[in-house]
Amino acid sequence: MSEYTIEQAAERMGLTKHTLRYYEREGLLPPVAKGVNGHRRYSEEDLGWLKFLQLLRATGMPIREMKDFMALTWAGDHTIPDRVDVLTRYRTALEKRMAEDR
Repeated sequence: MSEYTIEQAAERMGLTKHTLRYYEREGLLPPVAKGVNGHRRYSEEDLGWLKFLQLLRATGMPIREMKDFMALTWAGDHTIPDRVDVLTRYRTALEKRMAEDR
């Protein structure tokens, strides 16, 4: 299993170290593992969550709603209909913005 330092994870994802720490602090990411030296060690799974968060941001979803969405995700499969509703709402808004930009 690959592990990445915060610098490596930030570079790989095109984010800043500050953003990675912020996402973790705000509860958008599960707690990131720490090495024996206390430094964050990002896994491939962590990078997958970061990519997902980037996609949510690309829809125009504000951080507070991303937090709510992630809470639904971690609550379990019974929240899938609620998550689909949220994503459908953002897809519709995104399609509208794209149509207006044409």
